Amino acid sequence: GSLRINLDDAEAARRILTAFLRAGCRKLAFANSEAGTPSLMAREAGFRAAAKDMGIEITVARHGLTGYEAGRILAQRLLTMAERPDAVFCATDLIACGFMDAARHQFSLSIPGQLCVAGFDNIEQASWTAYNLTTFAQPVEDIAREAAAWLSGGAPDNGRQHVKLHAELVWRSSIRGG
Repeated sequence: GSLRINLDDAEAARRILTAFLRAGCRKLAFANSEAGTPSLMAREAGFRAAAKDMGIEITVARHGLTGYEAGRILAQRLLTMAERPDAVFCATDLIACGFMDAARHQFSLSIPGQLCVAGFDNIEQASWTAYNLTTFAQPVEDIAREAAAWLSGGAPDNGRQHVKLHAELVWRSSIRGG
């Protein structure tokens, strides 16, 4: 058998959606690449489902490879819409960094004053003063522990092949209300 370790994307999506709503945001968007990897699509699906449960419509935009440049282009697409989003959940921190730079420098938007942004992965740049990005940390130690237990056969539930782990919300100043 094989081991599949996933993050609880639905729970992460609910938490970020709640944070956006508390910040007074009502026009929400999800910015993703076109890579279509299981983890990226699970984040998108989780955000869509959480929004639907709360009766909120969201805009989903996808572009290119998962990186900074995609974030810049996604910002240009979303921020030129007639109904411009006031909150964007980016599939990764790198997308969020590109998005934030374009929002500030091309559209003169203040973050979090006029636009709230969240990312995923808690890369080093997320903590930089330039971004101060609210994001989710991958539970690296938990992933390693689950994998080691499974490989060694030491886990009591070794027949189990699917593990769902909790991604920790790292709160910074890219969303109002912190």
